[in-house]
Amino acid sequence: MNPIEFKNKWNLTYVELAVILGYTSDRTVRSWELIGNHRYPQPPACVACHLLDEKWLQQGKNIIVGLSLAQHPIEFKNKWQLSYVELAIVLGYTSDRTVRSWGATGRFRRDPQAPACVAAYLLDEKWLQQGKNIVPYFWVKEIA
Repeated sequence: MNPIEFKNKWNLTYVELAVILGYTSDRTVRSWELIGNHRYPQPPACVACHLLDEKWLQQGKNIIVGLSLAQHPIEFKNKWQLSYVELAIVLGYTSDRTVRSWGATGRFRRDPQAPACVAAYLLDEKWLQQGKNIVPYFWVKEIA
């Protein structure tokens, strides 16, 4: 689910959306809605919004601080014995290049963006309750 659609559906402010996704300011989420701006949300932000939408429909709206509920995606990968390809799929990426950099060492190592950590936490929570289910979230909109 696109984070802006999620924001509008649940009547959130930019600050609330930013906090939920683990950002320290609303600057990034505001940029997604600017006219003529070609910035789009990272796939894990869409996955996190999709998972939160499901959760809120079942349990009611609950604004959380995303960073307090974050899990490093590599910890999630190891816990659920996922391949890098599977991790990329469940976080909404179309290739495993980005997620591999999170587990790399040396100059190719990168830290995941906050929404990836929030999405990993939400997926972990969901899988603990419902069982492991590798869903290609970048196709969810087309499937639904």
